[in-house]
Amino acid sequence: MCSSTVTNTIVEMLDEMLKALKVFTAYDVTLAARNVTSDNIKHNDVRGIIENEFVTQQMTGYDRELCTLDLSNSPEALVYFPDTKSASDHPLVLAAPNPTSIPVSVPTSTVAVDIADDEVATTAAGRVQIPRKLLANVTTSAGSYDIQIGSETKYAQADARGDVRVCLRQYGIKDDKVRVTVDTDNNTINIETV
Repeated sequence: MCSSTVTNTIVEMLDEMLKALKVFTAYDVTLAARNVTSDNIKHNDVRGIIENEFVTQQMTGYDRELCTLDLSNSPEALVYFPDTKSASDHPLVLAAPNPTSIPVSVPTSTVAVDIADDEVATTAAGRVQIPRKLLANVTTSAGSYDIQIGSETKYAQADARGDVRVCLRQYGIKDDKVRVTVDTDNNTINIETV
């Protein structure tokens, strides 16, 4: 357990990153806190505080992804990012391979996108907002929705407004629309290219 002074320093550094809409890991916050104090800042304490802030929805407008970092031993870390960015915006996140089987298109504001009943348009930033009518058909597990994207499962929490947004670029999906369906048997939301 850390002292209240250390806790306050960690929370202040986290708040600065949130206000600046930075993409960061817990280690980034650890380094920032260590730079402003001579107190002993333990990385495990920082991770615990950030986890608590995220789970209790104190980090409104932020999402997180478990990513492999471009370091010598290829560690994985939770990367926190605002709704306007993606985890791949962090300088140490390895770029996801771009599978050749997934078609790539660049959406433009002058092209209309035809959307079928089970399709959802993606944003220019490569994000998709899961329709609430689909969210109503599944239940959360430990506070998160299970979202199946190809062969990978992402765990996403609703923000303070009840919206769930998923960044698809790290999965190699850059289409202007995707198919979003519910698998009630497995209690998952499935996202796939059209």
